[in-house]
Amino acid sequence: VIEYDFTADKLNLPEFECPDNYTPKAYIEKLCLDRLEEIQYKITNPFQYVDRLYEELDVIDDLGFSSYFLIMKDIVDHVVESGYLVGYGRGSASGCLVAYLLGITRTDPIKYGLLFARFLSYERKGSTPDIDLDFESGEGRDCAFNYTLNKYGADHCAAVSTFSIRKA
Repeated sequence: VIEYDFTADKLNLPEFECPDNYTPKAYIEKLCLDRLEEIQYKITNPFQYVDRLYEELDVIDDLGFSSYFLIMKDIVDHVVESGYLVGYGRGSASGCLVAYLLGITRTDPIKYGLLFARFLSYERKGSTPDIDLDFESGEGRDCAFNYTLNKYGADHCAAVSTFSIRKA
C-alpha cells in the first residue's frame, strides 16, 4: 500500500537562480527591456509595448510565475543552443508579450492583436500558465526533457503526452 499526502493548495515550482543578485521579477524585466531595445526599429509604437510589458510583468509576478517564465526561457535557450529546432509557440501563450520578448514564443502578440488575458489573468489564479512548446522530433524533445530533469530535478518534472487513434 502506498500512501501519499497530496497538498494542492500551492504550486511546487522550482526557484530560478538569477545572476548578479537579481530577483526573478527584476531579471525578467531586464531581459525583456534588453530585447525591446534590440527590436525597437521594428516597432511602430514603443510606448504600447512598454505599457503592455509592465501590465504583464505585474500579473506574472503577482501570481508567482516569474521563475516559471525564466525556467521556460532557459529550457528553450538550451535546446536552441544545442542545435535543435523549437516551434513558434502555440495556444494562448502566443498572446503573451513577455513570452515573446524572452524568446519562449516567436509571435509578436501586439502586431497580431493577441490578448494576454486569454493566457493569464487574476481570474485564472491557481492554474499554471499553459505554455505549449514544440521541439524537433526525437533528439530535440529528449534534449529538452533531459536538460529539465537534470537541472530542475525529478521532483519538479513530469512527462505529459497525448495519444489518439484515428479511424476511417
